Amino acid sequence: NPCQNGGTCTDTGANSFSCSCASGFSGITCNTDINDCSPNPCQNGGTCTDTGANSFSCSCASGFSGITCNTDINDCSPNPCQNGG
Repeated sequence: NPCQNGGTCTDTGANSFSCSCASGFSGITCNTDINDCSPNPCQNGGTCTDTGANSFSCSCASGFSGITCNTDINDCSPNPCQNGG
């Protein structure tokens, strides 16, 4: 089977084939991992890293959290203010 990464091969004639790629892969033989960071799914200045087929991780900028850095961390919890501030 010339198709990689779980692709399904179809014989299309003499010395010819076609691959149907599994989700997350592309190319003639399904050897290309689709860049899950394009476009960047990370919000608020987060940095994306493609971690494999159909997966990514975000490194969030200070003050943000969540899978796509979409959660603004409540800087007032617990209350950092002193002396009644």
